[in-house]
Amino acid sequence: MGEYMQTQFQYIIEQAKKYSQIAEHPALLFKTINEIPQNIVGDIYKEYNDPDSNFQPVNLLRAEIARQLMNSVEINEDLVEEIKEKIRNKELTYFKHLPKNFLDKLEAYPIGKRDMFANWKPWRVFHTFFYRGKEKETVLNYLKQIANDLLVQLDLKDYTSHEVDFQGATNFGSDECWIVLYPVTKGSHTESFQFFIKLSAEPKAGMKSGHSIRNKSEKLEMVDSYDKVLAYLKELKPEIVKLNIESRNYFKFSPGPQASEWGRFYSDGIAAISFSDLKLGDLNNFNSREEINEAIGKDSNSQSNKTWSLWLFKNANIGDVVFATKGVNTCIGIGIIEDNYYFDSADKSYKSYPHRRKVNWITKKEYQLTENSLKTKINLFRTDAFSPSKEWKFILNEYARMFPDLVTVFEKYNLKYNNETGSTPTYTEKIEVTPKNPPQDSGFLMDTLIEDSHLKLTHFSHRKLTHLNY
Repeated sequence: MGEYMQTQFQYIIEQAKKYSQIAEHPALLFKTINEIPQNIVGDIYKEYNDPDSNFQPVNLLRAEIARQLMNSVEINEDLVEEIKEKIRNKELTYFKHLPKNFLDKLEAYPIGKRDMFANWKPWRVFHTFFYRGKEKETVLNYLKQIANDLLVQLDLKDYTSHEVDFQGATNFGSDECWIVLYPVTKGSHTESFQFFIKLSAEPKAGMKSGHSIRNKSEKLEMVDSYDKVLAYLKELKPEIVKLNIESRNYFKFSPGPQASEWGRFYSDGIAAISFSDLKLGDLNNFNSREEINEAIGKDSNSQSNKTWSLWLFKNANIGDVVFATKGVNTCIGIGIIEDNYYFDSADKSYKSYPHRRKVNWITKKEYQLTENSLKTKINLFRTDAFSPSKEWKFILNEYARMFPDLVTVFEKYNLKYNNETGSTPTYTEKIEVTPKNPPQDSGFLMDTLIEDSHLKLTHFSHRKLTHLNY
């Protein structure tokens, strides 16, 4: 399949060049807006004139520009600024053509100290006028095809991908796309050393470290073909894989239904999972998750949570951190994995929990998530038996805050935490929500606007978190 990827690669690059020119030259942007066919303008108006969608000033601006285009009015920068001012001043009479509930939302919209259009440069406002329909569908499909092919060509069996299209990482719009490949053991691509591909007017490929990695490492080269992307990533593969193996992972672990086995697991210094119904035996007999899937009669590419949990449990590194859980919002212990996976079906006291790891449980103190502590998360943990924890920084911060006696323990095991009291969890806020295109996992809140060089994430932070690269 690799030989066919040049078509997909080149298509996205050509789109990036076109968008880059439009984004950098406002005159060209407005000229292109005025040339949009009326049928597409009508679709844009319907999309942003939807009274049932979440109200956002930028979407009202888009709807009004589309309405003016439908009335054959020429769009220019002065007109855009005039409409912005009417929205700022909530001139309901001007917008009387809108449904009443839409006007009610405009009237109720809170006015802060910061201008509501402060971050909205012309391309950010109008990228959705260009990047839509079949063009958007094609780019999304091509990004996924490229990512899947790279996983195969690089033989990255326990890696997954994350793709960002021209919509941008925060729905602000972008003139580039990017793909990262990262280990499934990581809670997020932001916590890994990444195989990184930027598809832009000047495409690059190589290695990037996620913004949560403390010891940054970056090696990027200009690439003008898919073959060069693949060749350079193959060259970097040993280094990237080694860095990811050496960096610490964080997992949640369910010690039986409603933590029924926690007392025994803690006393015996182990973590164990069951799935005895699968009748797999020793997982050391399997070389991949695909083989486990096939052994239980599933397709090799099955996304079964059971086989995912088993494979992660088997391959977690010595030194990785485990959070024992009860339900989805309570942590009942923290441990460090001490030895490799082993299978024990002879121990009658643990007959239904034969898959085991030795764990040094460093605390059995309990932390329960309180209402509104983690602002954009409904739950602190997934329901899987064993899976990566995305909220490990928040959990460690809370333990250090709630139980000061654990500070020396955390330091002994090189667990990084925020040593300020009253720490606040963080999340990434997607400021724009376009109709019928809700944001994905909104992640983490921060107070200060920063922009990662390739993630282009907008963050706000109450406290500076200390990140770990172990």
